[in-house]
Amino acid sequence: MQASGYPIYMEAKFRRSDWPRLSDGKTFSRLGEGFLSSAAHKFPDPPHVAALHIVGITTFDNIDEDIMHGIGHELESTPQIHAVVIRSLLQMTHVISMSVEVRDRVLGLLNVPAIADYPVNHGVFYHREQRDKRIAIRQPQHAAKTSKAVCWSLQPQGVVPFPMPEPGLYRLNIPARGTAGEPHFQIVPKYLMQSHT
Repeated sequence: MQASGYPIYMEAKFRRSDWPRLSDGKTFSRLGEGFLSSAAHKFPDPPHVAALHIVGITTFDNIDEDIMHGIGHELESTPQIHAVVIRSLLQMTHVISMSVEVRDRVLGLLNVPAIADYPVNHGVFYHREQRDKRIAIRQPQHAAKTSKAVCWSLQPQGVVPFPMPEPGLYRLNIPARGTAGEPHFQIVPKYLMQSHT
């Protein structure tokens, strides 16, 4: 594809394994085989033509500084990838590169997202007791070593159409299951409304 007359090669990935960052918080920061391991071989090394090689990744949660530097270390060892664009389902977009010039060129190709264009609420269901057990046995996370990567973000513009609920506001019980085993959920609010009679 081309953007602003410049050839772009892009590999798109959805980071399905990212969901525990929403349930487990800062205790979960698994890079595993890395964010770029399944994309690096898709680009010629060294590049054959003057083009931007970009990996686009969708995650559940916004990335933090540790994840940014983890990706930065991967970029240091995969020079055939010029930039990584990460968009979370919480709507932040981050551009990471080893070059300020490349980062800014990629940022210039992106539209600033509008809140109204995308859903603003995504649910991730998890078993609270299993989550607590995972956190209890997990080793403390060490901050990632600083990389030489540069990063900038685009924040969606507009007004959130409704207030975002606080974490842990609702729980789900499974009082019954269907004939194929599918759960029937019952929502249990954290705070019960007082009835005034």
